[in-house]
Amino acid sequence: MKKSVFRFILNSLLVLAFLGLEAHAAVLPGIEQLFSAPFAQLLAHRRVGVLAHFASRALDGTHVVDLLRKQVDLRVIFAPEHGFRGTNDEQVPDSRDPVTGLPVYSLYGPRRAPSADELAQIDVLVIDLQDVGMRFYTYSATVAWTLQSCASAHKPVVLLDRPNPIGGTVVEGAVLDPRYRGKITSFYPTTMRHGMTLGELARLYNTELKIGADLTVVPVMGWRRGMLWRDTGIRWFAPSPALTTSDQALLYGLFGVLETFNISVGRSLKNADAFRVYGAPWITATESRRLAVDLRKLKLPGLRFTQVEWKSERSNFVGQRCRGFRVDITDARRLKGFRSLIAVMQVLRAQFGARLEDDGDDVDLGASWVRQAVDANRPFEEIRERASREAADFMAERERVLLYR
Repeated sequence: MKKSVFRFILNSLLVLAFLGLEAHAAVLPGIEQLFSAPFAQLLAHRRVGVLAHFASRALDGTHVVDLLRKQVDLRVIFAPEHGFRGTNDEQVPDSRDPVTGLPVYSLYGPRRAPSADELAQIDVLVIDLQDVGMRFYTYSATVAWTLQSCASAHKPVVLLDRPNPIGGTVVEGAVLDPRYRGKITSFYPTTMRHGMTLGELARLYNTELKIGADLTVVPVMGWRRGMLWRDTGIRWFAPSPALTTSDQALLYGLFGVLETFNISVGRSLKNADAFRVYGAPWITATESRRLAVDLRKLKLPGLRFTQVEWKSERSNFVGQRCRGFRVDITDARRLKGFRSLIAVMQVLRAQFGARLEDDGDDVDLGASWVRQAVDANRPFEEIRERASREAADFMAERERVLLYR
């Protein structure tokens, strides 16, 4: 009798947390509920595969692979961009996990989704990936292609959802131009910042693209859309090598697009300053000082800009002294992402003109009209109004699949 009462109370508290009625409820990612009712039965007595990476961890730091192999018949591992348990920045080869001895099939190379032969080794696939809330982050495309493969092979998918680290209320930026669709950094016509969890994106793809996968999303308990990562109380594990802190995920969401210009974004061996510093060897010390002054004049909410100089260790301009600006977050709640990006791009274009070269590809921005508006120094409100107008269809699709308040 006492056990029944205790179980009832525990389940009631979990439901309250999920509904957002408990103001100080713990945030529990999907992995924490996988072996609790009603989800445990999804894996029982089945051959299991998992799509995971370095950040696929329980609250105590245990990796999802190590957790699964103790509980179920785990047979294969699939790895997205940056690899499994690692920090690979190039194409990821197939391998064998030295800890478990299981085969690791890369989905970031010639193969972008599990093959029929690989899926024949399992009865159900678990997905546990930490996304960062931007359209051009590759994990959502990997999930979409995996859903398609699993639907074709009639294999159910259990996705362990995780919080969107940059929040779930802000939706902004241009909707993806149809000509860019289907790439790993531009799979579906969402806005640049979509304000969705990976579980919600999977539901969107499965519904709107009529994939028809047998998809179960194990939700995040206690997460509310207004939360940033720092509000969750969950330890941060880098979902990719350059995002070593949750603040870097916010900065990546603000200024990651600047990587499409001929500048460095601070990638290095330890990545401590990745997406915090921006510059190039062709910027002089005088120009760097002026750039920092002009950026401060913008008075962008929640941001502080200073002059910076550093030696590039990776990516662009390796071994060269770069000069430019550093950006720090002073108040994450006040950030205006799309406005800040457009303003900084306009300052860079005004100061450097044709010396500021882009890669000729507007995939990250989502539409060439945004870059054209920046180059023409169009008012931000005009840019924002067009982006909002063109996002109407996506916003309606998004509303139909949201899981959290």
